[in-house]
Amino acid sequence: MSKTFLIRAVALQTRQPKRTVARTIDAFLECLTDLLGGRSKATLTGFGSFRVRRRESRRVVHIRTGESITIPAARVVRFKAGSRLKKAIR
Repeated sequence: MSKTFLIRAVALQTRQPKRTVARTIDAFLECLTDLLGGRSKATLTGFGSFRVRRRESRRVVHIRTGESITIPAARVVRFKAGSRLKKAIR
């Protein structure tokens, strides 16, 4: 699903102008990004939770050359589905 499709779907369901829905979705995504950038956890009850985790550095082998490469440690976003989302998928 693209952002454009999401905006169109929400606008149809809420009977709001696409421009208003687009601003709302943009504001939501900005807030979520700011929360996760500050290393907070974001939970949307029933839908799921977003959390920032630290991934340790690791060594891998480059497939083409066979040489060993170190991938540096990084912070990554993890998503855990909530109960309603899990139920809808089943």
